[in-house]
Amino acid sequence: AYPTDNGTAVEEAVLIQDDFENIGTATQREGTTQSYVPVTVRNTAAGGEQSPAAGFQQAVADRGFQSAYQTETDRCEYNTETGEIGNDNPCLLLTVDGEVVNSFGMDPDLAASMASGEWAETGSFQLTTGDFATAETISVNLRAGALPAELDISGQGTSSTISAAQGESYKTYSLVTGILAVFAVAGMVFLRYREPAVALPMIVTALAEVYALLGFAALLSYPLELAVIAGFIAVVGTGVDDLVIIADEVMSEGEVNSRTVFDSRFRRAFWVIGAAAATTIVAMSPLMVLSLGDLSGFAIFTILGVLIGVLITRPAYGDILRRLLTIR
Repeated sequence: AYPTDNGTAVEEAVLIQDDFENIGTATQREGTTQSYVPVTVRNTAAGGEQSPAAGFQQAVADRGFQSAYQTETDRCEYNTETGEIGNDNPCLLLTVDGEVVNSFGMDPDLAASMASGEWAETGSFQLTTGDFATAETISVNLRAGALPAELDISGQGTSSTISAAQGESYKTYSLVTGILAVFAVAGMVFLRYREPAVALPMIVTALAEVYALLGFAALLSYPLELAVIAGFIAVVGTGVDDLVIIADEVMSEGEVNSRTVFDSRFRRAFWVIGAAAATTIVAMSPLMVLSLGDLSGFAIFTILGVLIGVLITRPAYGDILRRLLTIR
């Protein structure tokens, strides 16, 4: 959008959802309250036509973004309610179903690279906001796009209201469910082996794997969406299976009376686990790199969990089991 002489904004559509090659997840800048959504505009087009990135770059240059945004203090002052711009600076607008939901200025370096024609080679930039919640909403709007048809809620139908109290008790219920799940798994493991030296380290190792995954999520400032939680569940399930494989292989052929015997049995078990982990990583890799929305989060944390298991927790469980079974 760019201002006219009377202060109203002229809106010009330059990008649609299909023009984006990649839309990232909301990420918070370290040490600040600002958050951003990384996006990439396609820089290729069929039949020799102008690419979306080149068209967007040309529109930005034609509307004078470089001259309007020369310092970090230059701002977009678009009013989403009145449709007016409070200064002479053009703005980038995000519209959903024909309504403007967000407005953005432009970084001086980005405006300069578009004016020089260099930006279209990569087509990448970041939509920056003042808080993480807004960045998450922007990411969702960019991925979801407009509704394929007008939504009519005037006809017959049903509606329901979710009480705020349900959200307040969500953490409590989640914690209780998690504790019950831990006790259920622990009970089955103890019934299976009837030996605390085997079962107890298995439960501790599985919990440590979940803790390590949560640490990675916090380090990356990655939102715990439903897809990510599904990845956690998949990792915990396969993780316990792998630990059971190790315990069964080590104990199935009788007493472990030396480190050599233990190492031989552990290597056989680890070969099976390593092959299964490689298969999982190969299967999940396309979901991680393709623009499939929330499925990328599921794939990323499934792969992370598998790597943590193969490189850290499975060998750690093996070391604990070796010491407990051979030093008696």
